[in-house]
Amino acid sequence: MTNQLQESTQKNSPSITKANDSYELSAYFGELTPIATAKTIKRLKSAFPDLPDAFHDVISERIFEIGFNDDRFRDAVNHVIDNCEYPTPTIAKFLSFDSRIKLLNYEQYVKKNEEMHGQASRFYKSVFIVGYDKPFWCHENDIRKFNLTLWKDRNQTR
Repeated sequence: MTNQLQESTQKNSPSITKANDSYELSAYFGELTPIATAKTIKRLKSAFPDLPDAFHDVISERIFEIGFNDDRFRDAVNHVIDNCEYPTPTIAKFLSFDSRIKLLNYEQYVKKNEEMHGQASRFYKSVFIVGYDKPFWCHENDIRKFNLTLWKDRNQTR
């Protein structure tokens, strides 16, 4: 494992991606800590004991470079353990794991409201995303599930 990973904690901020007029936010942001990383690597070694040490070194470097946090790495390892076609997983199987939250910008929210005959506000609320000065709208189920901050409460989280 690299010295960089062993000695430092990486903090990740939420970032929104846009593809095909769709906005998404990774449900995972926060810290990647050396202790949690070592614990998850140990679990990975237990589940796949035949993987070479170089595999663990590379995956440790890549999760740091890509911006994983403790929860995403743990969940990725659990997902691969549960769904891998044995005997050998690939690093890409771990790195591609993510849980995405669908967001709407204002124009998309207005369109959704029209589609829902003026009822979108019953299900979609404006949310605050760190680093953005305008709200996005998100389904209330995702707001609860991922503990997102409502736009109206944004000054309490800064």
